[in-house]
Amino acid sequence: LRIASSKRIDAPIALIASKSFAVSVVMRILYHVRPAKKSKSRKNKNAYCEISYLMVQSFDMDTILVFSTSIGRAHTDMLAGVREFAKDADWNIQTFVYDSEPFPVRNLLDFWKPEGCIVEGCGNGVAAGIIDQKAFRHTPVVYMGSEPTMTPRGAVCVVHDAASVANATAWELISIGMKHFAFIGANGKGWSDRRKDAFTKAMKLNGHPVAAMDVHPISASVYDKDATRLRKWLLELPKPCGIMAAD
Repeated sequence: LRIASSKRIDAPIALIASKSFAVSVVMRILYHVRPAKKSKSRKNKNAYCEISYLMVQSFDMDTILVFSTSIGRAHTDMLAGVREFAKDADWNIQTFVYDSEPFPVRNLLDFWKPEGCIVEGCGNGVAAGIIDQKAFRHTPVVYMGSEPTMTPRGAVCVVHDAASVANATAWELISIGMKHFAFIGANGKGWSDRRKDAFTKAMKLNGHPVAAMDVHPISASVYDKDATRLRKWLLELPKPCGIMAAD
Protein backbone atom coordinates (compact mmCIF):
# COMPACT_ATOMS: atom_id res chain seq x y z
CA LEU A 1 0.00 0.00 0.00
CA ARG A 2 1.05 3.57 -0.46
CA ILE A 3 0.67 6.38 2.06
CA ALA A 4 0.61 10.05 1.13
CA SER A 5 -0.31 11.40 4.55
CA SER A 6 -1.34 10.21 8.00
CA LYS A 7 -4.98 10.37 6.96
CA ARG A 8 -5.06 8.43 3.70
CA ILE A 9 -3.54 5.32 2.18
CA ASP A 10 -4.09 4.31 -1.45
CA ALA A 11 -4.40 0.63 -2.34
CA PRO A 12 -3.40 -1.19 -5.53
CA ILE A 13 -6.13 -2.92 -7.53
CA ALA A 14 -4.44 -6.25 -6.83
CA LEU A 15 -5.74 -5.99 -3.31
CA ILE A 16 -9.20 -6.93 -4.56
CA ALA A 17 -7.95 -10.46 -5.22
CA SER A 18 -6.92 -10.91 -1.58
CA LYS A 19 -8.88 -12.93 0.94
CA SER A 20 -11.97 -11.32 2.42
CA PHE A 21 -10.46 -10.89 5.86
CA ALA A 22 -7.38 -9.15 4.50
CA VAL A 23 -9.55 -6.83 2.42
CA SER A 24 -11.70 -5.98 5.45
CA VAL A 25 -8.69 -5.08 7.58
CA VAL A 26 -6.91 -3.12 4.89
CA MET A 27 -10.04 -1.26 3.80
CA ARG A 28 -10.47 -0.15 7.39
CA ILE A 29 -6.92 1.15 7.49
CA LEU A 30 -7.37 2.82 4.11
CA TYR A 31 -10.20 5.11 5.04
CA HIS A 32 -10.10 5.57 8.78
CA VAL A 33 -6.66 5.75 10.38
CA ARG A 34 -6.92 7.54 13.68
CA PRO A 35 -6.13 6.92 17.37
CA ALA A 36 -8.67 5.31 19.63
CA LYS A 37 -10.94 7.64 21.54
CA LYS A 38 -10.50 7.86 25.27
CA SER A 39 -13.48 6.36 27.03
CA LYS A 40 -15.16 8.23 29.85
CA SER A 41 -15.09 6.75 33.31
CA ARG A 42 -18.14 4.76 34.34
CA LYS A 43 -19.47 3.39 37.56
CA ASN A 44 -18.33 -0.08 38.56
CA LYS A 45 -21.81 -1.51 38.23
CA ASN A 46 -22.27 -0.33 34.66
CA ALA A 47 -18.78 -1.50 33.74
CA TYR A 48 -19.50 -4.95 35.18
CA CYS A 49 -22.75 -5.22 33.22
CA GLU A 50 -21.03 -4.13 30.03
CA ILE A 51 -18.20 -6.64 30.48
CA SER A 52 -20.66 -9.43 31.21
CA TYR A 53 -22.60 -8.57 28.07
CA LEU A 54 -19.43 -8.59 25.96
CA MET A 55 -18.42 -11.97 27.37
CA VAL A 56 -21.75 -13.48 26.32
CA GLN A 57 -21.77 -11.67 23.00
CA SER A 58 -18.22 -12.79 22.14
CA PHE A 59 -19.37 -16.37 21.55
CA ASP A 60 -21.18 -15.16 18.42
CA MET A 61 -18.28 -13.00 17.18
CA ASP A 62 -15.54 -13.78 14.71
CA THR A 63 -12.25 -13.80 16.58
CA ILE A 64 -9.27 -11.89 15.18
CA LEU A 65 -5.82 -12.33 16.75
CA VAL A 66 -3.40 -9.39 16.74
CA PHE A 67 0.30 -10.10 17.31
CA SER A 68 1.84 -6.79 18.26
CA THR A 69 5.28 -5.41 19.07
CA SER A 70 3.93 -2.02 20.20
CA ILE A 71 6.88 -0.25 18.61
CA GLY A 72 5.38 2.90 17.16
CA ARG A 73 2.58 5.46 17.29
CA ALA A 74 1.81 4.97 13.59
CA HIS A 75 1.04 1.30 14.19
CA THR A 76 -0.92 2.14 17.33
CA ASP A 77 -3.15 4.48 15.34
CA MET A 78 -3.72 1.91 12.62
CA LEU A 79 -4.58 -0.78 15.14
CA ALA A 80 -6.98 1.66 16.79
CA GLY A 81 -8.73 1.99 13.44
CA VAL A 82 -9.00 -1.79 13.18
CA ARG A 83 -10.49 -2.03 16.67
CA GLU A 84 -13.04 0.66 15.88
CA PHE A 85 -14.05 -1.19 12.73
CA ALA A 86 -14.30 -4.38 14.80
CA LYS A 87 -17.18 -2.88 16.78
CA ASP A 88 -19.31 -2.67 13.64
CA ALA A 89 -18.08 -5.96 12.21
CA ASP A 90 -18.74 -7.91 15.43
CA TRP A 91 -15.14 -8.98 15.71
CA ASN A 92 -13.65 -10.25 18.94
CA ILE A 93 -10.13 -8.77 18.96
CA GLN A 94 -7.48 -10.52 21.04
CA THR A 95 -4.05 -8.83 21.21
CA PHE A 96 -0.80 -10.57 22.12
CA VAL A 97 2.51 -8.73 22.51
CA TYR A 98 5.59 -10.66 21.41
CA ASP A 99 9.17 -9.78 22.28
CA SER A 100 12.33 -11.84 21.85
CA GLU A 101 11.15 -15.32 22.79
CA PRO A 102 9.49 -17.81 20.40
CA PHE A 103 5.76 -17.13 20.54
CA PRO A 104 3.18 -19.97 20.93
CA VAL A 105 1.33 -19.03 17.74
CA ARG A 106 0.12 -22.55 16.94
CA ASN A 107 -1.30 -23.03 20.44
CA LEU A 108 -3.12 -19.71 20.30
CA LEU A 109 -4.57 -20.54 16.88
CA ASP A 110 -5.78 -23.90 18.19
CA PHE A 111 -7.33 -22.25 21.25
CA TRP A 112 -9.07 -19.31 19.56
CA LYS A 113 -9.65 -20.74 16.06
CA PRO A 114 -9.62 -17.20 14.61
CA GLU A 115 -11.08 -16.02 11.33
CA GLY A 116 -7.81 -14.20 10.67
CA CYS A 117 -4.71 -12.59 12.17
CA ILE A 118 -2.84 -9.30 12.07
CA VAL A 119 0.92 -9.41 12.59
CA GLU A 120 2.46 -6.05 13.47
CA GLY A 121 6.13 -5.13 13.32
CA CYS A 122 8.91 -4.39 10.86
CA GLY A 123 9.47 -8.04 10.07
CA ASN A 124 11.74 -8.50 13.09
CA GLY A 125 9.55 -11.07 14.79
CA VAL A 126 9.10 -13.09 11.64
CA ALA A 127 12.78 -12.86 10.65
CA ALA A 128 14.03 -13.93 14.06
CA GLY A 129 11.72 -16.92 14.23
CA ILE A 130 9.65 -15.42 17.02
CA ILE A 131 6.49 -15.64 14.92
CA ASP A 132 6.15 -18.96 13.10
CA GLN A 133 4.95 -18.12 9.58
CA LYS A 134 4.01 -21.72 8.84
CA ALA A 135 1.44 -21.64 11.63
CA PHE A 136 -0.69 -19.31 9.49
CA ARG A 137 -0.86 -21.74 6.58
CA HIS A 138 -4.65 -22.10 6.82
CA THR A 139 -5.41 -18.69 8.35
CA PRO A 140 -5.73 -15.35 6.50
CA VAL A 141 -3.02 -12.93 7.68
CA VAL A 142 -2.27 -9.24 7.19
CA TYR A 143 1.30 -8.15 7.95
CA MET A 144 1.29 -4.54 9.12
CA GLY A 145 4.44 -2.47 8.96
CA SER A 146 6.45 -5.54 7.97
CA GLU A 147 9.28 -5.68 5.49
CA PRO A 148 7.88 -7.44 2.38
CA THR A 149 11.16 -9.35 2.02
CA MET A 150 10.65 -10.85 5.49
CA THR A 151 7.11 -12.09 4.93
CA PRO A 152 5.84 -15.12 2.98
CA ARG A 153 5.71 -14.74 -0.78
CA GLY A 154 2.42 -13.23 -1.87
CA ALA A 155 1.51 -12.09 1.65
CA VAL A 156 -0.69 -9.04 2.18
CA CYS A 157 1.45 -6.26 3.69
CA VAL A 158 0.40 -2.79 4.82
CA VAL A 159 3.43 -0.49 4.57
CA HIS A 160 4.20 3.18 4.08
CA ASP A 161 5.04 4.31 0.56
CA ALA A 162 8.59 5.67 0.61
CA ALA A 163 8.15 7.58 -2.66
CA SER A 164 5.13 9.53 -1.43
CA VAL A 165 6.82 10.41 1.87
CA ALA A 166 10.06 11.44 0.15
CA ASN A 167 8.34 13.44 -2.58
CA ALA A 168 6.27 15.36 -0.04
CA THR A 169 9.43 16.16 1.94
CA ALA A 170 11.37 17.24 -1.15
CA TRP A 171 8.49 19.43 -2.33
CA GLU A 172 8.31 21.19 1.04
CA LEU A 173 12.05 21.78 1.40
CA ILE A 174 12.43 23.10 -2.15
CA SER A 175 9.34 25.29 -1.78
CA ILE A 176 10.73 27.12 1.25
CA GLY A 177 13.89 28.04 -0.66
CA MET A 178 16.45 25.49 0.53
CA LYS A 179 19.45 25.10 -1.81
CA HIS A 180 21.36 22.32 -0.03
CA PHE A 181 19.90 18.98 1.07
CA ALA A 182 20.80 15.99 3.21
CA PHE A 183 19.31 12.74 4.45
CA ILE A 184 19.82 11.00 7.81
CA GLY A 185 18.87 7.33 7.72
CA ALA A 186 18.58 4.32 9.99
CA ASN A 187 21.40 1.86 9.37
CA GLY A 188 20.29 -1.57 8.16
CA LYS A 189 16.60 -0.66 7.81
CA GLY A 190 14.98 -1.40 4.47
CA TRP A 191 12.28 1.24 4.90
CA SER A 192 14.99 3.85 5.55
CA ASP A 193 16.92 2.84 2.44
CA ARG A 194 13.77 3.14 0.33
CA ARG A 195 13.10 6.63 1.66
CA LYS A 196 16.69 7.67 1.02
CA ASP A 197 16.60 6.38 -2.55
CA ALA A 198 13.26 8.08 -3.22
CA PHE A 199 14.42 11.38 -1.66
CA THR A 200 17.68 11.31 -3.64
CA LYS A 201 15.76 10.59 -6.84
CA ALA A 202 13.31 13.45 -6.22
CA MET A 203 16.15 15.90 -5.55
CA LYS A 204 18.13 14.74 -8.58
CA LEU A 205 15.05 15.38 -10.70
CA ASN A 206 15.12 18.99 -9.48
CA GLY A 207 18.87 19.37 -9.98
CA HIS A 208 20.04 19.01 -6.37
CA PRO A 209 22.61 16.57 -4.92
CA VAL A 210 21.94 14.97 -1.53
CA ALA A 211 24.46 14.30 1.24
CA ALA A 212 23.50 11.17 3.20
CA MET A 213 24.47 9.53 6.47
CA ASP A 214 23.15 6.46 8.31
CA VAL A 215 23.12 6.04 12.09
CA HIS A 216 22.18 3.16 14.39
CA PRO A 217 18.74 4.15 15.76
CA ILE A 218 18.52 1.58 18.57
CA SER A 219 21.93 0.17 19.48
CA ALA A 220 23.07 1.87 22.71
CA SER A 221 26.59 0.46 22.33
CA VAL A 222 27.30 2.63 19.28
CA TYR A 223 25.03 5.58 20.07
CA ASP A 224 27.75 7.85 21.53
CA LYS A 225 30.09 7.18 18.61
CA ASP A 226 27.27 7.80 16.12
CA ALA A 227 26.24 10.99 17.91
CA THR A 228 29.77 12.38 17.70
CA ARG A 229 30.08 11.42 14.04
CA LEU A 230 26.64 12.89 13.25
CA ARG A 231 27.45 16.17 15.01
CA LYS A 232 30.66 16.58 13.00
CA TRP A 233 28.86 15.70 9.76
CA LEU A 234 26.08 18.22 10.41
CA LEU A 235 28.55 21.02 11.11
CA GLU A 236 30.28 20.37 7.80
CA LEU A 237 27.09 20.58 5.73
CA PRO A 238 26.64 23.77 3.65
CA LYS A 239 24.11 26.17 5.19
CA PRO A 240 21.22 26.61 5.03
CA CYS A 241 20.47 22.93 4.51
CA GLY A 242 17.14 21.09 4.30
CA ILE A 243 17.39 17.70 5.99
CA MET A 244 15.06 14.70 5.78
CA ALA A 245 15.30 12.27 8.69
CA ALA A 246 14.18 8.74 7.93
CA ASP A 247 12.06 8.46 11.09
